[in-house]
Amino acid sequence: KRIENKSSRQVTFTKRRNGLIKKAK
Repeated sequence: KRIENKSSRQVTFTKRRNGLIKKAK
């Protein structure tokens, strides 16, 4: 369960980062 939580958190972070990059572009 700990690993899944980390993966989910990373996905959310990546998604947020992608959104920021898209907005910056």
